[in-house]
Amino acid sequence: MKTHLLLAAVLAGSFVVAGCNRDGGMDSTADPAGSDTTALESPPGMTDAPADAPAEPQADAADVTVTDVLFGTEVDADERVTSPQTAFASDDETIHVSITTVSSADAPATATLGVRWTYEDGQLIDERSAALQFTGTDATSFHVNNPEGWPMGTYDVEVTLNGEPVETRQFTIQ
Repeated sequence: MKTHLLLAAVLAGSFVVAGCNRDGGMDSTADPAGSDTTALESPPGMTDAPADAPAEPQADAADVTVTDVLFGTEVDADERVTSPQTAFASDDETIHVSITTVSSADAPATATLGVRWTYEDGQLIDERSAALQFTGTDATSFHVNNPEGWPMGTYDVEVTLNGEPVETRQFTIQ
């Protein structure tokens, strides 16, 4: 009898633990390797509505357009790069990309915005995406961090909207 109760308790506990992270994803600010090489930050006002909020009409993701992509070493509270640049020193630990989007719809448009960072020969540095709600003009920033120093060369950042490439920009490490 004790064995059956113990087995039932273990199974119940595993369902509770599995339900804590039902999307299978990770904290969007955490690095998959745990070394904090990259992080994603969502600006205020661009997150999903709370579950108990009344449902708002949703616009089609086709109403969202990427209008600007800028690089820099810092972003402000609105997720915009403070001093845009395309050339960095190898000891610039953190490189941000700020993506400006415009939604032409009257209602919030839900879309997935993503970035794919690659080095010269297409070597993947990092890839992130986030499902966001867009209203009007918004900025979203992503960043990579390398405390060891960046190798010199050319890097590409591909911006995707719902998995489709919409912009590719380059920066260099000198």
